[in-house]
Amino acid sequence: MRRPITLALALFVACSSDKVGPPPAPPVNWASLQPQPKPDAGQLKPTEREALVASAYAKALADFSMLPKVFGESANMRFGEQKAHGREAVVAMHESIFGAFAQRTVATSRVWMNERYQAIEFSVTGSQTRDWMGLAATQKQATIKGIMLVWTSDDGTIEDVHVMFDVAQVKAQLLGSGTQATSPASRVFESTSSPDEATNAQVVRDSLDALEVRTHESQKLDGGKAAPVIEGEAGYLSTFTDDVELYTGRPEPLHGKDQAKAHFRSMRASIGGLDTLVNNVLSAGPFVIVEYKISGEQQGPIGNIPFKSSRLVTLNVIDVVELRDHKIAHVWRYDNPSDILSH
Repeated sequence: MRRPITLALALFVACSSDKVGPPPAPPVNWASLQPQPKPDAGQLKPTEREALVASAYAKALADFSMLPKVFGESANMRFGEQKAHGREAVVAMHESIFGAFAQRTVATSRVWMNERYQAIEFSVTGSQTRDWMGLAATQKQATIKGIMLVWTSDDGTIEDVHVMFDVAQVKAQLLGSGTQATSPASRVFESTSSPDEATNAQVVRDSLDALEVRTHESQKLDGGKAAPVIEGEAGYLSTFTDDVELYTGRPEPLHGKDQAKAHFRSMRASIGGLDTLVNNVLSAGPFVIVEYKISGEQQGPIGNIPFKSSRLVTLNVIDVVELRDHKIAHVWRYDNPSDILSH
């Protein structure tokens, strides 16, 4: 019984006495040690799935059963001062905003996008079969025309959305005193992050800065140097073309600098100490989409909001701005004066 064990031990000892040489040296790729050019990341662009978000969202607005697939689990939504957090709450907010309209048809007219988020101009048409925003069911058809700012993930799900449209205009349609809005054919504008786009964005910021009521004539830059601030009526008008058109959601657009001047004076007269706060800016081609707040003391009617007494107010606004030679040529304003926040 011991013979196999003895034989195995002998073989082990014999093998262990042999000297085994070191393994051969690994080959060296000398070229890899030479300086290599840094890879060009190229222009940051939306992913293929993100590019399809506008069409997927439009289909989901027509068929709410598709909404949970469009939104991420921790998605957020804002409609004026109303907010929702989490997929279920976001779906419920869509139901409260659009669900009273049956047989909905949805169209997107213009879409602007960069690698971070998108602005989607939309229209939802349907018949009001349930009470909506304090208005009893009329069984009449109306079109909700507005804009959405949408933040997306690489996988094409929506993480955040801000919705803006004028509730009073929709109610006017349902009560027979308004007309249904029409939407142009769908077009997509993608940001190229060009210097021209950056300049356009700054022009729009300057225009909103000039709308403010300021108490100083200059601001300090880095190093303590003073720089002039574009402000007041002259500064405001300097950002526009002579033939500027402002579509403020009212029956007729404003044309030319004279009417732009009248708009400036009306805003200053209606809101004392007027202040603007820019929240988001998307520049794509000749367009700039800017989301901002206007706040101050109400001293006169603002849109269809009558003046009753002085109060501090805040109005959320999204402007679609088209520029020509770095001057503002067209403005399409989306707001909801019915949702004005009183402090």
